[in-house]
Amino acid sequence: MKKLSTLVILAALVTTLHAQISLEPRISLVAPMGDFKLPYEKAFLFRGAGGASAGFGIGADATYPIDLVDNLSLFGSVDFFFNGVSSKLKDNVASDNPEADIDFNSYLNIPVLTGLKYEYVVPDIYVRTYVKGGIGFDVFSISNFTIDAAEVDQNFTFKPIAAMAATFGMGVILMDQYTIGFEFMSLGNHTPNGEMEETKNNNLKSFDITETYSPQEMPIRVFRLTAGFLLF
Repeated sequence: MKKLSTLVILAALVTTLHAQISLEPRISLVAPMGDFKLPYEKAFLFRGAGGASAGFGIGADATYPIDLVDNLSLFGSVDFFFNGVSSKLKDNVASDNPEADIDFNSYLNIPVLTGLKYEYVVPDIYVRTYVKGGIGFDVFSISNFTIDAAEVDQNFTFKPIAAMAATFGMGVILMDQYTIGFEFMSLGNHTPNGEMEETKNNNLKSFDITETYSPQEMPIRVFRLTAGFLLF
């Protein structure tokens, strides 16, 4: 009997939460800002410059209303942002290594955030608007960066890094279903670390990136435009 009562309570709780939770899948256009965008080859990767190009993202928000305040909700979100390296940065690095075959890296950010979202209906035109702010963490990954030169080949592999993150944004909800918005996001300051393998005269050596290059923090700041829809 107790087990049956527990199952009934859990089922009621799940049904209630499902009825109140709103899920919003979305896509994003992700524009790098500041040092993350800086195409300065002398500072690339190890002196704070990322040389990142505009990229894209996919993710979702889940919101749950806070009964104590009208139109205020708690949200949780997760996204995947993909950015390559800009053509300007590639040209700058290639000009310093004219005879090398260079395979450039790309960037992946995975921000996981929670915060508050407030909705407001504009009078007369009945358009729902929202403003949101949140904090959490970001997992930052850099793919392999390889330089194949005549005498020396170098392959850089990087470890994922996590740091505190924050976001602030606003947008509109059209026809009670479709969303358009923008956000300014600080995804933390990340210090690249990992391993560099160097092949010279058929001899392979491995070096710790932190010990060899003493890398500096790379501040990850992005502006993103979003488009999504409310599932329920």
